[in-house]
Amino acid sequence: MPPLLQVKNLSVTIKRHDTVLKLIEGVSFDVHAGETLGIVGESGSGKSTTGLALLQLNSRSSRAQTTGEILFDGDDVLRMDDVQLRKMRGRDISMVLQDPMASLNPAFTIGQQIEEALAVHKRCAPHERRERAIEALRRVRIANPEKRIDDYPHQMSGGMKQRVVGAIALACEPRLLIADEPTTSLDVTVQAQYLDLLKDLQRESGMAMVFVTHDFGVVAKMCDRVCVLYAGQIVETASVSDIFHRPAHWYTQALLNSIPKLHSKAERLISIAGSPPTVEQRPTGCRFAPRCPQAKEKCVAEAPTAQAIDAEHSVLCWYPKV
Repeated sequence: MPPLLQVKNLSVTIKRHDTVLKLIEGVSFDVHAGETLGIVGESGSGKSTTGLALLQLNSRSSRAQTTGEILFDGDDVLRMDDVQLRKMRGRDISMVLQDPMASLNPAFTIGQQIEEALAVHKRCAPHERRERAIEALRRVRIANPEKRIDDYPHQMSGGMKQRVVGAIALACEPRLLIADEPTTSLDVTVQAQYLDLLKDLQRESGMAMVFVTHDFGVVAKMCDRVCVLYAGQIVETASVSDIFHRPAHWYTQALLNSIPKLHSKAERLISIAGSPPTVEQRPTGCRFAPRCPQAKEKCVAEAPTAQAIDAEHSVLCWYPKV
């Protein structure tokens, strides 16, 4: 069965003054129905830009341009006009943004905000929309949804707001959910509950997920496969098991090394030397070379090409760790 989502050579550029800057470059991956693909990397690596590009939410400004292919069920999202995109967003592909405080309008009740999505994509009477909105709140385990549907965002805790944002995204039963660090603002207990909820909803509906995060604990819990993003490029793609047990890129290994170990004592946590390059100052060779302890002359001089470790594991490195 072909993938539900196929992203091929995706690039997003913006023009700043007289310079064209590549935010992400040559990003390619597939997502199958019912699968969860994780996209991980440091802040500024291009994770959110990639997620927004899938719905063409960052390419409608005069400065941004997206190229490549984004095939959803065979249809190229980049070739869709505004009417087609409006029909697709929320119905076929939904997105949960990082900050629920910024995603909810304080002037409207949560019920009105869920019903808005239903009004756009589902032809049903107002009373039926309300019933569906209540059911959406019930699905994300909001207690007493018949009452809470008339509450405003300020009457809810951060964890409940995050669930409401999820209810809006899932109200029209999308086939693909893009979750952009949806647990960033949640404490550990609520985060675990929210992740369990997403997994349960995925099992019930069979939807696919693209999960954007910097937390490898979330990756281990949620994802089937992982793309590691660095400075706008995917440097490694593999199953979750391979990422944790036999990482091939030195950046992936460095990320794993920085995770605190529960059963070992260390006076100082391990960190990656240096900082990710800015968009304006990305190296001409391997983009990780200035921070890589294994870098050689070839790494500095030439951009690496992708190497296949096996059928499901690829790495962008001249000298992979295998």
